[in-house]
Amino acid sequence: MSIAFLPIIQAYIAQYGMSIILVLGNIGNTFVILLFYQRRRTACSIYLSCAALINIIYLTFNIPIYIYTYLRGDPTSNSLIFCKLRFYLSHIFGQMARYFIILVCSDRYLITNINFHQRRFNRPIIAKYLILIVTIFWCIIGSHQLIFTTIDNQQCGQFGIYYIINSIYLLIVFSIIPLVLMIIFGYLTYRQIKQLRARVRPLESNINRFIIHRRDRELSIMILIEVFIYFLTMILFLSISLELLSTFYMTENKTIERIQIENFITIFSVFLIYMNHAAPFYIYILISKRLRRDFKNIFKKCCRQTTTNLVIELQ
Repeated sequence: MSIAFLPIIQAYIAQYGMSIILVLGNIGNTFVILLFYQRRRTACSIYLSCAALINIIYLTFNIPIYIYTYLRGDPTSNSLIFCKLRFYLSHIFGQMARYFIILVCSDRYLITNINFHQRRFNRPIIAKYLILIVTIFWCIIGSHQLIFTTIDNQQCGQFGIYYIINSIYLLIVFSIIPLVLMIIFGYLTYRQIKQLRARVRPLESNINRFIIHRRDRELSIMILIEVFIYFLTMILFLSISLELLSTFYMTENKTIERIQIENFITIFSVFLIYMNHAAPFYIYILISKRLRRDFKNIFKKCCRQTTTNLVIELQ
């Protein structure tokens, strides 16, 4: 089977696909911050805003380096400090964004819980402490990449036994744990939404309570769909990582075609990971009528403000 077309597709993904994700991702995450900033009194809004901010940093830091490396070679291979920082910062930013979404999932579980004492744990003050704890935790846990990442034969990366250890570590904290936690919280939230739907009725005497539950239910469904998309975008990376790890000592026995296929799948899986960091806004807007309405109001307000500023400058 001919695989001559794979390098062409890789080139389009690296140059155009990544650029599109960078632009649309940063625009979308900026709108997420604007949408949820006005709701910052809730824990969920704080988590989503912080996740969007980290997504912007993650995409802006990683994608330009990725494109430059594909076109002209790895710029970090000439600087050991830059080499270490590239892997370290990329790792902690990615993990922070990922585990902020896990906090969102836990918040949705708590907000739909009928137990009042458990719902108290989704207060904004607790959310801020948890964000700080997650940030410090990953800055410390990921520090091994600062120590062991190095340059070997003009290549920046992990080598020898550390490559295997780091690959296993990434499989666990990057793929398996987030997927498992998101699925658990997602399932519990979905089950409780069904229970709430059976409990809550749009009675005249209980109309305010019903509206609150309806808003929370819509946001919970939105997060559940985001978790499902996260699962779809991560499963390929998990599969190719397991395959590469299991065949690490078989490199000399691999055919050129197999290596090209593995490289293509790896690049495409990384593309899906970046897409996952760029997609939240578009998922939310497609699903939530309330957020579409809020987005239209923000967009109109920005347009009016821009028009007013132009008129003032012209005068």
